[in-house]
Amino acid sequence: MEIHFGTDGWRALIADTYTFDNVKKVAQAAAHFWKSEKRRKLSCYSWKPGTYACTYRPPEKGIVIGYDARFLSDQFARTAAEVFASNEIPVFLSKCIAPTPTVSFAIADQKLSGGIMITASHNPYNWNGFKIKMEFAGSALPEITQGVEQEIKKVSREKSAAAVEKSDAMIEMIDVIGPYFNAIKQKVDLALIEKNNFEILVDPLYGTNVGLMKKLLPKARIEEIHSEKNPLFGGLNPEPIDVNLRELMHDVPFKKASVGLAFDGDGDRIGAVDENGRFLSSHEIFCLLLWHLAKNRQWKGAVAKTFSTTNRLKLLSDHFCLPFYETPVGFKHICKLFLTQDVLIGGEESGGIGMKNHIPERDSMLNALMLLELMSTEGKKLGEILNDIHQTIGFFHTDRIDLHLAIESKEAVLSSLTQNVPDKINGFKLEGVSNLDGVKYLLEKNAWILFRASGTEPLIRIYAEAEGKEKVTGLLEKAKELVEHGQPVSQAKN
Repeated sequence: MEIHFGTDGWRALIADTYTFDNVKKVAQAAAHFWKSEKRRKLSCYSWKPGTYACTYRPPEKGIVIGYDARFLSDQFARTAAEVFASNEIPVFLSKCIAPTPTVSFAIADQKLSGGIMITASHNPYNWNGFKIKMEFAGSALPEITQGVEQEIKKVSREKSAAAVEKSDAMIEMIDVIGPYFNAIKQKVDLALIEKNNFEILVDPLYGTNVGLMKKLLPKARIEEIHSEKNPLFGGLNPEPIDVNLRELMHDVPFKKASVGLAFDGDGDRIGAVDENGRFLSSHEIFCLLLWHLAKNRQWKGAVAKTFSTTNRLKLLSDHFCLPFYETPVGFKHICKLFLTQDVLIGGEESGGIGMKNHIPERDSMLNALMLLELMSTEGKKLGEILNDIHQTIGFFHTDRIDLHLAIESKEAVLSSLTQNVPDKINGFKLEGVSNLDGVKYLLEKNAWILFRASGTEPLIRIYAEAEGKEKVTGLLEKAKELVEHGQPVSQAKN
């Protein structure tokens, strides 16, 4: 089976494709590519006319390797470290389980050549993965992972296995969490948060962020659930979406807490629950963070969002007179903008959000602390602040459904949606069509529908946004009819 890098790294089933031999093979390929002239050239590039970034650091600067709480992640990380070291690339291996943002921060802090994170992020317990981080402290750009994929084809299993015998001398165990904490303490007013004495419930979903909020806010009233070591994730997927946060949604109002905060398996994506136990979508969290940075901190810079993320961010950008960018889906596109533009905040629909004066990386811990700082600054709960935002730009709702269909039908469906565009959808007049990433129908009153094929599954994802939940439900039903017309499909769970 061929090994491919997806939206953010290589992921596969443990003991199926994700084996020690294949980890060695991928690490050997990455080490080859790290030392290549091609990587040096790809690390210096143009993003758009007038902008340029060169972030190259030679391989002798070393790489950092971290790992999550999954089954055998520490041993997979050690295996990768031995392969890089055997290729005479110094390795700084994390002493313990660590969130992805702390590994990325170590690259910037120690001026390393890059990094590897052993994690499958929010995938189920029986998956693991291999994320590549570059010298700019963010996820590898597509041209980099494509280069590694080409190297994988050249690497034999025997060669990668034989390369690990003389490796330990170039491996140093380091603390990646401590330096990250020191930096976070300079970015967030932790004393103000502790002074406000909120009751904070935290759900790390058995992942890398277990116990970290308590260490950063030792005087705050913090209670954690799902915090014991459990590589099976308690039967949950470590993704901070409503279906996995039922206990947190129940406990926040039951215990009269001020807020619930949740993290994914490797700590780069955030979820939240307001004071009433209502799940806050990533769209709403993004809006809250932008509101705080622009209104309270009065930071300037552009707002960057991916194609499937709420248009409320455009309305807020206009409200605060900030530049605005929209990119294809994938944080890698946001990362490029961080490298070449003055970006205040950037993020995606899946809950990954980054901000300026930090690293060009999604960081759930920083986002959570900024939400607490927002509450502390305004003296309000998140639900109340979100109501203020909606009073300013309108009460919009965003939702998504997934439809199964044969892989070979996906492109045909998108082509049909492009060629057979209705003048009106469920009472909304069509104002335009955008094909930046999928097919998006731009409707009147800032409403929209997006049809996008999954890159890895036989799915068409349908997103919709409008003023009011009922209108969004109606748009999704009509959109489903447009896809199902002549197609043998069935609805899938989110």
